[in-house]
Amino acid sequence: MSTPPVIELSGLRKRFGRRLALAGIDLEVSDRQIFGVVGPDGAGKTTLLRALAGLLEVEAVRARVFETDLMGDVAELKAKVGYVPQSFGLHRDLSVAENLRFTGRLHRIPRAKHEARVAELLERAGLLAFADRPAGALSGGMRQKLAITNALLPEPRLLVLDEP
Repeated sequence: MSTPPVIELSGLRKRFGRRLALAGIDLEVSDRQIFGVVGPDGAGKTTLLRALAGLLEVEAVRARVFETDLMGDVAELKAKVGYVPQSFGLHRDLSVAENLRFTGRLHRIPRAKHEARVAELLERAGLLAFADRPAGALSGGMRQKLAITNALLPEPRLLVLDEP
C-alpha cells in the first residue's frame, strides 16, 4: 500500500483581481523531501508557498496537502504546517520567550511540553541567552532564527520557508 503524496497539485491557479499569479501549477511531493521553488521576482513563489500553507483561496483541478483539499476547509491543515514568511511576522514588542509562549497557547501545547520544547529549540538556534530580549531588538539573522524556531514549536509535519 503506497503512501499518498504530501503535496499534490494539478492545475493550481491563483488570481489577485485581474492578475494571474499562478497559472496551472502541477507538483507532487512525497514524504520526507526537501525541495525548493526558484524563479525571478514576481514569478509567484511566495503565492505558491502561501497556498501550500493553506493561507490563500485557490482554484485547481486538484490541490491537496496531507490529503486536505486546499479549496475546502483548511483548518486541520494549518495545525500540520509551520510557515515562515519572508518578512518578520512575529510581535516585535514581545520578547523571544513571550512570542513562543503566544504560539504555544495558540496551538494549545501543554505547559510542561512547551517549556521543554522551547528550551530545546532556543538552545539549537543559539537564542537561549536572548529569551528575554524583545524580538524587535534582535539582529536580522536572529529574528529569522526566532521565526523558524516559532514555526517548529508545534512540531509541524511540513515546514514552509519563504526566503529563509
